[in-house]
Amino acid sequence: MTCLPPTALELLRFEGNIEEKGNLLIWTTAQEINHKHFELQRSQDGIHFETIAIIQGKGNSSSLQEYEYLDKSTENGINYYRLLSISTENEQAYSQIIALQRNNLVEIVLSPIPASDYINISLTTPIYEPCEINLYDLTGRIVLNTRYSATQTHQRLELSNLPQGIYTLCLQNSTFFVKRILVIE
Repeated sequence: MTCLPPTALELLRFEGNIEEKGNLLIWTTAQEINHKHFELQRSQDGIHFETIAIIQGKGNSSSLQEYEYLDKSTENGINYYRLLSISTENEQAYSQIIALQRNNLVEIVLSPIPASDYINISLTTPIYEPCEINLYDLTGRIVLNTRYSATQTHQRLELSNLPQGIYTLCLQNSTFFVKRILVIE
């Protein structure tokens, strides 16, 4: 295995986000010379990796190139990812490893149901970092945005200024994503 010369592929970023449908991996290159493809690899232990996708490179490019891949077959716990870059001469180089911790076991309790002037949100398991709370109307517009602190056991959201209807409540941070339907009467 050899390292590619810095001019063959310049990887600006490689990062991931936990989404409802899976882990979204995003990377950007500044330059690609004789670049064939990327192999996106995943591991459960950070040591033994398997290729989960092959993404064609741009060949030769001196402009910014954006790539993304949604890994829909993620496991609970930590998922490690890396990119293997392969040139047209079959030279190979690895990116740094990134880790995404997915915890689908986080559940929320909402009360009262249906809601009217307020809703209480309680998490059934502790969280170790703050999470964002978004409430969406039927058009997909965010009508309420706030944070849930890692030290809180529950949070009360005031809903009295919202019209009756059906909403989508989403809680997320870097380790989990929870979505629930909320009816306001």
